[in-house]
Amino acid sequence: MSKNRYILILGFLMVFGLEAQNTIEVNCQNLFLSGTNLAWNQFSGDVGFSTNPNLTYFNNFFSEVKASGGNSVRWWLHTDAAFTPEIQSNGNTIGLHHSLTNQQIIDQIRDVLDAAWSNDVLVNISLFSFDMLQDPTAKSWTNINYDGNLAFLKSSTNVQSYIDNALTPMVNGVKDHPALMSWEIFNEPEGMTTQFGWTPVKISMADVQMVVNKLAGAIHDADPDALVTNGTWSMLANTDKIVSSNVHQKNYYSDAELIAAGGANNGTLDFYQVHYYNWQSSSISPFHHPASYWDLDKPVMVGEFHAVEAESLMTGFGYPSNAAYDYLYDNGYFGAWGWQYNESTLWNGIAPQINYMDVNNGSVTALIKDACNTAGIDDFGLGYISIFPNPSVNQIQIKGLQESGEALVYSIDGKIVINAAIENNQLDVSQLTSGMYYLRITTEKGSVSKKFLKK
Repeated sequence: MSKNRYILILGFLMVFGLEAQNTIEVNCQNLFLSGTNLAWNQFSGDVGFSTNPNLTYFNNFFSEVKASGGNSVRWWLHTDAAFTPEIQSNGNTIGLHHSLTNQQIIDQIRDVLDAAWSNDVLVNISLFSFDMLQDPTAKSWTNINYDGNLAFLKSSTNVQSYIDNALTPMVNGVKDHPALMSWEIFNEPEGMTTQFGWTPVKISMADVQMVVNKLAGAIHDADPDALVTNGTWSMLANTDKIVSSNVHQKNYYSDAELIAAGGANNGTLDFYQVHYYNWQSSSISPFHHPASYWDLDKPVMVGEFHAVEAESLMTGFGYPSNAAYDYLYDNGYFGAWGWQYNESTLWNGIAPQINYMDVNNGSVTALIKDACNTAGIDDFGLGYISIFPNPSVNQIQIKGLQESGEALVYSIDGKIVINAAIENNQLDVSQLTSGMYYLRITTEKGSVSKKFLKK
């Protein structure tokens, strides 16, 4: 059965200036993503290094997140590409690892996902980080291929080799796992750019956009239901609303920007993720503005922040000091992942905030494992329905529909573009322009939503 990982963009949600979306529909539930960054046990080597993954460590981690009332985590995978994938000096990727097979690496990832699911926790897998271009001489290992990383990031041909030889096999190998919630292309890629960055060698934001577009498109090709995001370092790179005098400020991750950079029509993000630390002025801080303030076309969450910094803001906002997650929820953000678990002093500040959110808003934080299989849940109950072909040109066939139904098709910005009865289990989409859409199917038994690409 499909896990139905998708976001509903309805008329009353997140349409330029309207009320923002403070939950995400995942696992057939509307959830506020409440949790933490691991972000790693062994930096860049949780799989593919020594005897890792250390499943005892991961089980303890996920169980502590669950005990605090959390439902999701952000886990870094390739990071600086020191251990996975195998990027050669010319930037070409030949597989997920230099000595292990792709299947062995996939099995290790699945072991981690198994540990998460056994503790009722969902996982966002973050692929790469700005660390790809961080000075390798400061690191305690020599595996990192600095020249190869640079060549990879600047070449669409090299990016395609990663897609063909590593990413697509990996997505196919884990896409059926119930703990897999979403994929994240980069952690703070702005840090390695000429426009915003701090690494010794830099690429352009156009290079970043190209990689994000092509990898997001490849993930959607392999798994049309997959959620894809990007971990943006600051709102300076994630909003077109003028909030700064920085000449480079804009939303680099809008659909139009990404498609123009990489050419993949389905290489777009399903939700935005922005980070906050107290170097940021209030003008660009998600803690100082509701989600609707940023005039975004997609839901947004806060993927990194320091709990102690958030605590210092809460009392000034009239909230208890440990209510940062609750505050973000009230202000239209659909999730929060504090930084980070593997530093105990930081985790000790995060856990009470997760717990406060769970105690006060348990209806949107509790993960129900069998939600997709439970009949009678309002607005759901049709998880057995699938659509094909996807991408579509003229007609969408609806498999599994056994009764009459209505179809609503939404554009990516939430506008209804088709409102029709379903006839003969098919829907005519020939009049739509090329792009990503959301199909909402409603019958007397419930509703289900599917994302599809129109070619």
